Amino acid sequence: MKNYKRQMEQIEAREGTLSALRVGIISTTIIQLLILLLMLWTHSFIIGVIAICASIFDNVDNIFTINKLKKMDK
Repeated sequence: MKNYKRQMEQIEAREGTLSALRVGIISTTIIQLLILLLMLWTHSFIIGVIAICASIFDNVDNIFTINKLKKMDK
């Protein structure tokens, strides 16, 4: 019975982590769009490109983490 409770707690923790990562991807994408608009408005391309590359890297990292967690559930 203790093992069952522990497994359920681990599954709930993974689901919470997955939803937090998904929210992170969505919010990072919104920030990317805002940076792109600011970059076009102020013509500061270098800062915008650096910021967008950093947020893309963060999204890719989140996607890999989601895939790892999904594989652990199987």
